[in-house]
Amino acid sequence: MPKFTELACEVFDFLEDEYGFVIKETKNTRNGGHVMYVNTNKGVALEISYEFLDAFVFMFVYKLVNGEIRENSYPITEDSQITRFDFNYVLSKETEMRPAYEYGADSVFYDEENGLRNYMTESANRLRDYGSKFLRGDFSQMPLVEDAIKRRVREYNAERDRSK
Repeated sequence: MPKFTELACEVFDFLEDEYGFVIKETKNTRNGGHVMYVNTNKGVALEISYEFLDAFVFMFVYKLVNGEIRENSYPITEDSQITRFDFNYVLSKETEMRPAYEYGADSVFYDEENGLRNYMTESANRLRDYGSKFLRGDFSQMPLVEDAIKRRVREYNAERDRSK
C-alpha cells in the first residue's frame, strides 16, 4: 500500500492541474501524514492530513497573510482574525465527511486494499464540489466561517463554565 503522502498527491492532483497549487511540503508519520499545497497567486493554502486513530482526512484551508501561511492565534476570541479552518466547517450536515468508521464495516472505506484511497477520493470530491471558491482564493464566505468558529468557541466555553 502506498504511503499516505503518495496517495494524497495522487488523489488531490487536481489542486495542481486545475487550481495552480504547488506542493510545499509532504510528511509521512507513524500515525498518518500531511501534504501542504500553496497557491501564493490566489492567497490560499490547503493542508491535507490524515490521522489513523481519527480515521479522518482533515482538509485545512489557509487564507495567506502577506503571502505566508499563518496559524490562528489562540485562544480564539471575538476579535480574532481566523486564517485557518477545517473545510468540513463549510459543509452542511448532509455533505460533511465523517470518520471512516462511522460509515460501517460494509462501506468501501473498509476495503482492505483500497479503503484509504476510497475515503480520500470521497474527501477530494467534496472539496472539488463545494470548495472551488476557496480554492480560487475567493474568501467572500470567510465572515460566515469566522462566525461559525467563534460561535463554537463560545458554546464550548459556556459548556465548560457550566460544568465547573
